[in-house]
Amino acid sequence: MPVHVIVGAQWGDEGKGRAVDVLARHYDYVARYNGGANAGHTVYLGNDPIKLHHVPSGVISGIPGILGNGMVIDLEILINEIHTLRSKGITPLLHISDRAHLTLPFHKEEDVLIDSLKAKYGMRTGTTRRGIGPTYQDKAARVSLRVGDLLHSERLDEKLRLLGDYHQKIIMALGGTFKEEWRSSVLKEKLMKQLNEIKSYIIDTVDFLNKALENGSFILAEGANGVHLDIDHGIAPYTTSSNTIAGAASTGLGIAPSNITEVYGVMKAYTTRVGDGPMPTELKNEVGKRIQMAGNEFGTTTGRPRRCGWLDLVLIRHSHLLNRFTRLIITKLDVLGGIEEIKVCNAYLHEEKGIITHVPSTLEELKQCIPQYITFDGWEALKPQEWKEICEQGYETLPKELRKYVEYIAKQCQVPIAFLTLGTDRGATIYVDLPTEIYH
Repeated sequence: MPVHVIVGAQWGDEGKGRAVDVLARHYDYVARYNGGANAGHTVYLGNDPIKLHHVPSGVISGIPGILGNGMVIDLEILINEIHTLRSKGITPLLHISDRAHLTLPFHKEEDVLIDSLKAKYGMRTGTTRRGIGPTYQDKAARVSLRVGDLLHSERLDEKLRLLGDYHQKIIMALGGTFKEEWRSSVLKEKLMKQLNEIKSYIIDTVDFLNKALENGSFILAEGANGVHLDIDHGIAPYTTSSNTIAGAASTGLGIAPSNITEVYGVMKAYTTRVGDGPMPTELKNEVGKRIQMAGNEFGTTTGRPRRCGWLDLVLIRHSHLLNRFTRLIITKLDVLGGIEEIKVCNAYLHEEKGIITHVPSTLEELKQCIPQYITFDGWEALKPQEWKEICEQGYETLPKELRKYVEYIAKQCQVPIAFLTLGTDRGATIYVDLPTEIYH
């Protein structure tokens, strides 16, 4: 049976957690396939926001969650999430891949040191300081610790000694201090305590997921970050350390690409970005500040304010090129309510090449691009309850200006809309064109 993938179409923070929460009840499993604690997916339980960094968002609806082999897992953060969910009356049903790699305390220290070094050369990437990059570096260098290694204590000592020696040299070379608590004997004791908390969840998720597919299960693959942070397809060096596109679901879960039959592209009705890096449509004015405050645009993982700007359709169409979205999900349309004129970037004016409709591959070229806008009439600002009531009545009751805006996006991308969100309440959702196969 099929795998459907959810991908962030911008720079992350598009509302993927909300999208998963809306869709999860139609699936048998929700599986994360990339990233780690750098992801921040917020799901609301009533009016109570629950912030998740590892646990797939679908567990709020009681759907079993998979932490796939493509993830890097910080056990301390994962265990805290599990405890938080239990305190709210939710017992998460989890399966953790024995092939997933572990983020350890010294990875976080290196993250800070490396970004500080980059800053001296004007190449600071604005990392979340969660140790994601150094963990993926270990994976590529084949010195990393995997979840399954914790189950084999006869080799664990040897691996921890290697890691300690390896990272001590790196940290000292970068001008840092290797702490006593990171040495193999102390770290092993901590890991064994953490293992006791998660041991019952550890399985071979590749075997599990493929058997589930053979038995007719429907799987929703939940991506972290966004397309334009992809390690290969984002603008270097302002990317994350993993592949974020839909194709990564195949490698990050161990499933064949032919199983993927649907790709949802999640996008905000405007553009946001956390940290450094290019953002052509950024609004450094009162409108940008208004969007930031109305949308509560502050990072789930870091708390940093998100930069806000008009919708950039050049980015969205490039995301579609890389993922071939079958449906779009547009979030936070309510945030734009009350703005008299709303702009959309439909092309860039390049200093040398003239009008272009694609995202350049280098930072230097993107800096030469000036966004070209078209303007739409805005729509009325409504209270959350008013948006919810409109959603209950259906798409045709939306303000005509908002519908024109949405339909323009769909036409420009040539992708149908699955649903729209107009607030944090689960009821503030308008379904437009969901795939019929999810009603199995």
